[in-house]
Amino acid sequence: MQRKIETPSLRLKQLRNRFSTKNEAINFDFREFCQKNIGIKRSDVFTHYLHPYPAKLLPYIPAFFLSDEALIDRKAKVLDPFAGSGTVLLEALVNPYFSRPVVGVEINPLARLISRVKTTPLSISRLQKLNSEIVDKTRSISPVKPAIKNIEAWFSTAACNRLGILLGRILELEPGKYRDFFLVCFSRIVRTCSLADPNIPPPVKLKPSKYRENPSHYLEMKEFLEHSRYPDVQALFQKAVSSNCARLQRLVETLDKNDVQVEAQVIWDDAQKIGLGRYSGNGAINKRGAGVLPDKSIGAIITSPPYLTAQKYVRSTKLELFWLGMADNFTLPHLDRMTIGSERTNFKHNMGNRKGDKSDLLEEYTDKMPLLCYALNEIKKLSLDRALEVGQYFLKMRSVLGEMHRVLKDDAYAVIVLGDSKVNGRPFATHKYLAKFAEEVGFRVALVLRDPIRSRGMWIGRHSTGGRIEDEFVLILQR
Repeated sequence: MQRKIETPSLRLKQLRNRFSTKNEAINFDFREFCQKNIGIKRSDVFTHYLHPYPAKLLPYIPAFFLSDEALIDRKAKVLDPFAGSGTVLLEALVNPYFSRPVVGVEINPLARLISRVKTTPLSISRLQKLNSEIVDKTRSISPVKPAIKNIEAWFSTAACNRLGILLGRILELEPGKYRDFFLVCFSRIVRTCSLADPNIPPPVKLKPSKYRENPSHYLEMKEFLEHSRYPDVQALFQKAVSSNCARLQRLVETLDKNDVQVEAQVIWDDAQKIGLGRYSGNGAINKRGAGVLPDKSIGAIITSPPYLTAQKYVRSTKLELFWLGMADNFTLPHLDRMTIGSERTNFKHNMGNRKGDKSDLLEEYTDKMPLLCYALNEIKKLSLDRALEVGQYFLKMRSVLGEMHRVLKDDAYAVIVLGDSKVNGRPFATHKYLAKFAEEVGFRVALVLRDPIRSRGMWIGRHSTGGRIEDEFVLILQR
């Protein structure tokens, strides 16, 4: 166990005193504090880098709160209702001071798969044995073809065949946690084997000519495209397996060393109404007979909700979703619409059987959320669709805040990490609106912190109206 120079709770007490007089976000560097005071350093440690994923949470933020039992009871169950690829889940297990049971909720099945594998200790020797079976070329197998419309736009014939044969061999393994590991390794190489531009998160066909102004980058992209047309799938896969086995080995050693007896579980997909499902493999949740997460059953919440129309979470992972059979061209738009923060708004679905147009729907949003009335009407002057996106985001987030309040124990804390954005090119204080909605559902805003973004997983190249997210705000709410 590391020696603490200054505890997180002591520093927070000082910050809360400043906040009570200033009532504005206080600047605080979580990375610096964790490294200097509680001996926690994060890079490619444990399984954090198992698989890339958009807008990954900076691990120092959950590590900070999880390292002090004055903030979170040492036996408290932790919840992340927007688990993403499992940063909070992993940090709850590997914390050097207090390992805690943790549950996650996540809408994207690829992220659920990554979270599950990231937090599940496995036998490395068995992984190596199964890997030998996968690479056995003496067995002939028909390639698996993903449900992708116009697949030739994204993958060459050679890439399709090679990826399809590899996936077929993986799917021959017994369903379960070991097969899930190899599915994550497979998913990790899909984008590299595609014809998509590696510099743009949502898949866009790579055109090296657009990089002519930078000769070295232009040559790099030409070479990348050539390799992706005839990828060495086996070599790429073996590299992914090797590096991920090493990461998993470090996780296993840490859990054994700390005698960790708790688990991380992925239990549901919808943060607006959390149920107690069972993870059933390949990112799926078995909801049969599932009840709801009981009232006041959670000791702490740490989460980073989707940013306001800032990240194309589903579309950025669509090639992987297609190959793993988690979505197709018909179900992908539905999954996108179900994702809070999506730019897709389903006007017909939101109106139901009621008559009316988009302006009527916006009026309904302002009636339900008077706090947003002025802001939404100002946005409407430039774009009605954009105003509907913002209204839909906050309506869903208010519902999530209510659910968080329901499941959290009295006096316990909810930590919400999010960034402000720009709407129609103008600054939009997302964190301030969410703080007000949190108060509406019963929370007390104990503290608001501001931390500069330096996270490896923060993809910020977005459409021109979205703006650049410069800082993350950390809302500390108390029930």
